[in-house]
Amino acid sequence: MEDGSMPVVNCETKDDKDANLSVKIPQRLLELFDKAVATSGRYTNRSEAIRDLIRKFVEHYLNDDKKEEMSSSSLHPSGVREEERGDGR
Repeated sequence: MEDGSMPVVNCETKDDKDANLSVKIPQRLLELFDKAVATSGRYTNRSEAIRDLIRKFVEHYLNDDKKEEMSSSSLHPSGVREEERGDGR
């Protein structure tokens, strides 16, 4: 990650299979996105850019969630909130 912190979860594994995603967005937004992808020099295509954006969002969201969990006093030693364990312990 850019800030030097480690992601909370590995978003992808070597054995992951690709899945298709269909999203409806305004035509103008897609045109602007494609222009940004083409001029960024970071991505070779739209899919690559979208995968990267989703990956960064997930890592950011899960890192924020993990920080919140760590500050909670109701954490089980396993790192899972006791109310989420479902085993009554």
